[in-house]
Amino acid sequence: MERSGLLLEIERGDKYQFAHLTLQEYFAATALRDRENELIERFKNDPERWRETVKLWCGFAGNSTNLIEVIYQEDSPTAFECLADAQEVSPILAERIIEEFKDKLAEANSDENLARAFGAVASDVRDRGRGKVVFEFLENALNNSESLEVRQASVKALSKTNLPQAADILFRYYDDINFVDARQAIINMGDIAVSLLRGLAEKGSETAMKNLVKIGTPYAREILEGLLNHSDESIQILAALNIAEFTSLNN
Repeated sequence: MERSGLLLEIERGDKYQFAHLTLQEYFAATALRDRENELIERFKNDPERWRETVKLWCGFAGNSTNLIEVIYQEDSPTAFECLADAQEVSPILAERIIEEFKDKLAEANSDENLARAFGAVASDVRDRGRGKVVFEFLENALNNSESLEVRQASVKALSKTNLPQAADILFRYYDDINFVDARQAIINMGDIAVSLLRGLAEKGSETAMKNLVKIGTPYAREILEGLLNHSDESIQILAALNIAEFTSLNN
C-alpha cells in the first residue's frame, strides 16, 4: 500500500492518510484494472475527473507503459505524476518524461500541481529507481544552480516529498537569511521537521520555537513543553511564552 502511493505517513508514523482524493477513485481504478483502454477514453473525455483514478491505476496495475505513453500525449504533467505511482514502466519512456520536466522545474514556483508532481516522483528514493534520479536532480539544483528561480523551485519540490532526508537537505539552509524559502519549506513539512528544530530550540533559539508554533502539531507542542524543564531558566521562559501562543493559535 505504501509503495503504491495510496497512503501517506503522518504524525511520526502513528497515522496514515489517503494520498488520493476519495475512496470512489480507488474503487473506480480497481474496477477498471483490466480495462485499460476504457480508462484511457474516460480520461481523454474528462481529464480533471479521471486524473486521480489514472494515477491510482498505475499504482496497482502491472505494466503501465502503454497508458502513460498515451496520457503523455494528452496531458504530460499527469504522465509525470503517474511515474510516482507506477509499479512498472518502460525506462526509456520514464527517462524521456523526466528529462522534459527537469527543464520545467522553475515553473514549479507558480504551479502547485507541478511542485507536487516533482515531490511525488522524487519521494521514491530506492536505489536505481526513477525517483532517486529526480531526488538527486532536485538536490543538485538546490546546491548548485545559478538560477534563484530554479533553487526556489527545488526547495518547494523537495518539501513535497515528505521525506526526512529532504528535510535534512533543506535544513542546511535554515539560517541562510538570503534564502528564506528554505525555512518556510521546512515549516510546511510539519512533524518531519520538528526533530530538526528541536535541537535549535533546546539551545535557546527563539526562531525555532516560533516555527514549532507555526507547525502547530501535537508533536511540536510536546517539544515545547519539554523545554519547560530545561536547565536554563531563560529557555524555560521562552518555551512558556511560545506554548501560550501555540494555545491561542491552535485552539
